[in-house]
Amino acid sequence: MIRSQMLRSGAAGLFRYAAVGIVNTIVGLALTMLLLNKAGCSYWTSAAAGTAAGVAVSYALNRRFTFRSRLPVAGTLPRFIVVAALCYAAAYSCSRPLGTALAGLLAGPVGASGEDEVALARNIAALLGCVFYTVLGYCGHRCWTFRSHYAQGGSEFPHDHPDPL
Repeated sequence: MIRSQMLRSGAAGLFRYAAVGIVNTIVGLALTMLLLNKAGCSYWTSAAAGTAAGVAVSYALNRRFTFRSRLPVAGTLPRFIVVAALCYAAAYSCSRPLGTALAGLLAGPVGASGEDEVALARNIAALLGCVFYTVLGYCGHRCWTFRSHYAQGGSEFPHDHPDPL
């Protein structure tokens, strides 16, 4: 009985994380693509701004909706930022060479060359980075950002802790 409750609550948490991920991905990716393609910003500037916007939305929604955390913001926000920064560096560093390689493979079949191939590579890299960032982020936030509650034997959702806000 306890195990089936844990599985259900874990699946529900993952579903909520995915829903929040959709919202923060739309916000972050929209800003990334807008800056990359319309404002003429660099790959790194665009990805950083989009990620920062996504992180702000993600923290607010994940704290309340996904993890239903009542742990102090002073403890979870710094952890959230550390996880986000590490995930950003890992995800976008890996996605850039992968985006370039995939664009090289796809350029011929889609008729892209020169500047079009470079734009294709940047856009593929941004999309891949977004996916990698999301997967790494869930693992980091689940295992570390909100871990102190779980490590103390708490339930899936810490309703028994006072909310400092």
